[in-house]
Amino acid sequence: MKDFAKRINSKNSSKKNKSVNQKFITKKSFKNPFSLKTGLTLAIFSALGAFVLISSMNTDVKKIAGLDITSNIEFSYPVGLKEDWIYTEDLDRSNEECNYILQIETYGRKIYAQEELTNILKLGLQPYINNYFSSKEPGKAYYRLMSGPYDSKSAVNNAREILIKSGRSPLIRQRCSKN
Repeated sequence: MKDFAKRINSKNSSKKNKSVNQKFITKKSFKNPFSLKTGLTLAIFSALGAFVLISSMNTDVKKIAGLDITSNIEFSYPVGLKEDWIYTEDLDRSNEECNYILQIETYGRKIYAQEELTNILKLGLQPYINNYFSSKEPGKAYYRLMSGPYDSKSAVNNAREILIKSGRSPLIRQRCSKN
C-alpha cells in the first residue's frame, strides 16, 4: 500500500521554523543617541547656565528678611473713650415723617429696567423706574427699579417677601422728611 500523505522533509521544516522565529528578532543593537562626550558637554553647559542665572539674579535672603519698620502713628482718644464711655447722638425724629421704599434692582440700560417693570407689575406691586447718576461714573446713567412708598415696616416687609419668593433680593430704604 502506498502512503499518499505528504511527508515533511526534515531539512525544509527547520528552514521554515527559522524564518518564522527570525521575523521577531532584530539583529540591530540599541545605540545611545548621545555619545559620552556629547552628554558631558550638555551637562557642563547646563550647570554653567544655572550658575550664571543664579548669580545674575543677585538675591540675598538676609536683605529681605532683615527690614525693620518703625511707625510714628499716634492715637489720641477723647477722655471719655479712655474711661469706656459711649457717645451717642440723640436723634429726635418726632417732627419727621418716614416711609419705606424697596429698591428691587439696578440696571445700566433702561430697556432692561422696563422689562423687569412689567414682570413686577404681574406680582401686584406698584414699581417705578428712578434715574440716577453714580458719583464714581458721573456721565453714566443708571436705572433703579423701585417700589413704594410704604407707610409701615409691616407693609414693606410683605412686599419684600413677595419679591423674595419670586427670586429677587430687594433692599429696604427709609426716606424721612421734616414736617
